[in-house]
Amino acid sequence: GGSGVFLALSRPGITVGLTAAPTWWGPSVRNALLLSHQAPGIPRVFTSGRHSTPLGRVEWNWFTGVLTESPYFDRDPSNDRRSLGGVAVALSPRVLKGLTVGAGHLGLMPWEGSSAPGVATLVGLAFRGGDLYPDDGETAKIDALTMLFASWSIPESGFEFGLEVAWQEAPGTLDDWLTKWAHTRAVT
Repeated sequence: GGSGVFLALSRPGITVGLTAAPTWWGPSVRNALLLSHQAPGIPRVFTSGRHSTPLGRVEWNWFTGVLTESPYFDRDPSNDRRSLGGVAVALSPRVLKGLTVGAGHLGLMPWEGSSAPGVATLVGLAFRGGDLYPDDGETAKIDALTMLFASWSIPESGFEFGLEVAWQEAPGTLDDWLTKWAHTRAVT
């Protein structure tokens, strides 16, 4: 639980804002794999939306923010901040009432020096994994988590199902999906 500052501008189908409130991604009841309310919120800029399409309702959320180190961890101010970006998309198909399927991705990278990473880096962080600067000798490693999820609820029958599968290193090729899909995987 917890609360955070929330400032937002909303229009039909889209919201843009600033917040530090905790957020929850995925259908898990106790332990979400990417984001949960079990820690304080992340100060961030976000945009989210909801749209009706011929396939069903699509909801999305994108953010970029900063994590700060506890003052009790160490006395090295050069490693006190990290940039975090994330994106999640969910579809609730018209043909199967109560079903929602989706995907989410988080990218985390060091925030080095006294200046923030550039806007393009922060915007793209939600979509990246692996090495962000592979040719400059000082590679900035991005830690990434990718999640697929599904939930299905039929209230009149009491049926409820939720599944989250996440990878720290998601399979990148068809061969990887067929032979290494369990590598760095977590399920809840």
